[in-house]
Amino acid sequence: RCNSMEKQNLFTEEELAKVTDEAERKHLIECAQDQSKIDLQYMKIMEKYDLWEKGSRSRYFHATTHENAEKIMQDGVIRKGMDGGVYICKQPLEAARFVAIRGHETGTIFEVELEDRKVFEAHDHNEAFFGCKAYMYTDDIPTAKVVKISRYSTEQEDDKE
Repeated sequence: RCNSMEKQNLFTEEELAKVTDEAERKHLIECAQDQSKIDLQYMKIMEKYDLWEKGSRSRYFHATTHENAEKIMQDGVIRKGMDGGVYICKQPLEAARFVAIRGHETGTIFEVELEDRKVFEAHDHNEAFFGCKAYMYTDDIPTAKVVKISRYSTEQEDDKE
């Protein structure tokens, strides 16, 4: 038994035992040890052996404009973008910041409960600039996973009489 098996914590022994192809198992373990290696092959292996939707879940926040929020509710899904996922944050104000930076003073925040193993830190956002880490969920998010919906405004109320 090699030591590298000990360090990964995304998969149980039972789950790894399901993965009968040695190369696929090795790829999953490598990705579990270094999430920057996660790629399309990883996604296909996870699908093939039905390894999604298990394990721990956490609450995350996705913010968008009111217009997009209405479309999400009509469609029943927060669709992943061209980059393969849905951007989320660990705090509601962090999520709102991403919408505010695009010039929108109001928006809607979806609080969602997601499987942790499908959430990865997104390294395409400057953490110093945004003041927080951004995360990506690697799939569409059905509105069934929405726990709470909040509307917010960042507009300053200057005209207090």
